[in-house]
Amino acid sequence: MIIELTNDAQMHYQVERNTANLIRKCYLMQCQGKKLTAEKLYALCQLTWWSDKGNGYWETAKLPALWSLWNKKGAAPYLIDLGGLKQYGFPKSILNCVEKRTGFTNLYKAYRNSSKVWIKANFDRLAPLVHEAAKLKNNEQRIELAERVHELHGIPMANHENIKMNPANLLTPLIACLDSGLRFPIVNKNANVVELHRKLGITNSSPSEQFKTLIRLIGQHGIKDALMLDVQSGRLAKIKVQNVVGRAIAEIKNENKSLDAKDDSDIEVIVKTRTKKMIRLHNSMTNSLTKLCKNTGYKIFEGSEANKFDALIKDYDDKSKDLLIEVKSSIERSHLRLAVGQLFDYRRKLERRAITDLAVLLPKKPKKDDIDFLNDVGIHALWFINRNLMTIKGNLPSFF
Repeated sequence: MIIELTNDAQMHYQVERNTANLIRKCYLMQCQGKKLTAEKLYALCQLTWWSDKGNGYWETAKLPALWSLWNKKGAAPYLIDLGGLKQYGFPKSILNCVEKRTGFTNLYKAYRNSSKVWIKANFDRLAPLVHEAAKLKNNEQRIELAERVHELHGIPMANHENIKMNPANLLTPLIACLDSGLRFPIVNKNANVVELHRKLGITNSSPSEQFKTLIRLIGQHGIKDALMLDVQSGRLAKIKVQNVVGRAIAEIKNENKSLDAKDDSDIEVIVKTRTKKMIRLHNSMTNSLTKLCKNTGYKIFEGSEANKFDALIKDYDDKSKDLLIEVKSSIERSHLRLAVGQLFDYRRKLERRAITDLAVLLPKKPKKDDIDFLNDVGIHALWFINRNLMTIKGNLPSFF
């Protein structure tokens, strides 16, 4: 199901894109390395804040942000139009950015001034996070960064130090803008975001689990990036998230015939170069996986004609998440590439796809570079450690 942007949503999305473009340019010009100060970090956060001013005028927060970033002397003017801004010597590329509507988060005003104090007090921990945000390359790095944001102390409310705000509300919009891949989800108390988390069942999950689930939504339902995910969170929350896998899956009920234990006669050869030996190995691996699941109490499913995946393990992490597995009888890179495409195609047809992890099961441990390749696209590597196919290892903790 593709969720099209309404006219209002398209405008909102463009504002978020404009904001990200402005913030990245400001960071690259004025904040790299030792140029970053607590004042400039606060200014970058200010640039994410929503404005109710229009018609080419800039609200009080935005001008002080630009003044701080460019080390301008004296106080910033209260209000100024674009033409008036040119006289202060800002680069043309920055003027082109601020000419467009920017700012999209409505940070609670009681935390705006106290955030500045908090940033100064925690700058030594925050500066590395900001620099890493500008260099994010893959989802593993994004998830790790999200966990480090969660470890930060809360931001006290002005005049009420015992009431604290989650730092994610302040920092994730900034990190999302600094991420050149635009794949770092925004987590805050926006009503639509809260409702989406509730529907996905991740409200009380760890930050890493929340981010894994949200990142997985990118590329689905027409969601191009994290900014569009933020814009469309309200409409995504209205999609029915069922606690079932769907018609594409047939539960295995015959204990002695797990996953329809296969023999050579029920395999249709798709690739002519595929040997009978590889087919037998594939079937043996699949049947061993099924036996291991039965022995450890996991519920396992196989695909139907409508969605012919190898295996799906229900609630594999005891937190209601599923694991979709593609079995490959070779560790050659070409087989891994094929598995990646198959897994993404199979998952998009699942009703619980937002909370379904992906894995490739192999006959032996692949090369480190191949494991890195799979990790980079968000797929776990699993492998048998002996010829009798009795034990599975991999980069999933405590799997079997």
